[in-house]
Amino acid sequence: ADGQVHEHPLIQPAESARRIDWAYSPEADQVAWTITEGSPDALTTATYIASPEGAGARLVLRDGPRAGIRAFPIGFSADGGTLFLDYQPDTIADIAPLRQYAAMFALDLASGTVSSLPGEASCYCGGGVGAGRFVRLALADAGFDLRVYDLNSSASTVIPSLGLAEYTQAGDLTISPDGSKAVYTLLQLVPGGEPGAVRVIYVVADLINGTQRALNADDPGERLLRPAAWAEDGAALLMNDTSSGGTWRLDVNTGALRQAASANYIGSTVSLSSLR
Repeated sequence: ADGQVHEHPLIQPAESARRIDWAYSPEADQVAWTITEGSPDALTTATYIASPEGAGARLVLRDGPRAGIRAFPIGFSADGGTLFLDYQPDTIADIAPLRQYAAMFALDLASGTVSSLPGEASCYCGGGVGAGRFVRLALADAGFDLRVYDLNSSASTVIPSLGLAEYTQAGDLTISPDGSKAVYTLLQLVPGGEPGAVRVIYVVADLINGTQRALNADDPGERLLRPAAWAEDGAALLMNDTSSGGTWRLDVNTGALRQAASANYIGSTVSLSSLR
């Protein structure tokens, strides 16, 4: 509130730490963080959970050593009993323009059991977990199929690719809070264009009816916006321009895109339900 910067009260690296990653539970009543240590060819990742105030802090997983691979926290299940992670290539994610995953898995926080999510490992592609669903982009003959798994019933379906073969990268997938839809980004590096020139299409998938559509295929964007938070009960997605700053609102029904703020939205550690 006063704009002062100070050390985080519980998430702190040791001198040997290479990096820290973290994720909050849907109700923001738990935080998980990973501390990765070691040399590039022998990385070890320790995963901890606690309340946001630091209560009950405990080690839940120690992974490694692995060559060039670290554990990366994605998020919690709705009931807070499972933490989803990825075996993430250590350097690729720092240079890739979109969030993608290599081998996603689940950690049962009560038993400590680790299990791969359905179909993993597949490809270094986009994916997401939320509202009891696991959604994974998969390479198709042209473009990307969308594989949808219900983690409660084990039912699954495949939503066919849109066939946009010129868009060779896909990721930044995010699932709406009610699990009815997902939005992801298709990216094309402009052939012969200026360095960094891109064409960007945002796709919304109906996870109930098994369909997907490109929101702006007739007018691809020229700036890459990254998903930040769902808003308006899933009717809109707030997105950040990480290169030049600013928060944008994407209407997931019409595809309308407008700037909502000049600063980037970085989220909240307090659940919205507790503010009502």
